[in-house]
Amino acid sequence: MGFLKAALGLIDGQVVVYTVLALIPNLFLILWAMARLSREVSLLKAKAAMIENDINLLDQSISSLSNEFQALRKADSAARQPGRQG
Repeated sequence: MGFLKAALGLIDGQVVVYTVLALIPNLFLILWAMARLSREVSLLKAKAAMIENDINLLDQSISSLSNEFQALRKADSAARQPGRQG
């Protein structure tokens, strides 16, 4: 209890006010940086979503091309079989 009273006796109200006033610009700087980072993260998320969508479209295109080539291969192999030539 005595230590607490001694510590509170050392803390002056004016020192606390000046300390808080000195920290306010740093607080604003930190908040500004956080807001900017938040905006950058939002932009990166949007770009990642667009890239994922593009990858899905490419995957679908490759799949459809693969199906078309399989149909062509089947038709080609059927045409090359000796029993089918007339």
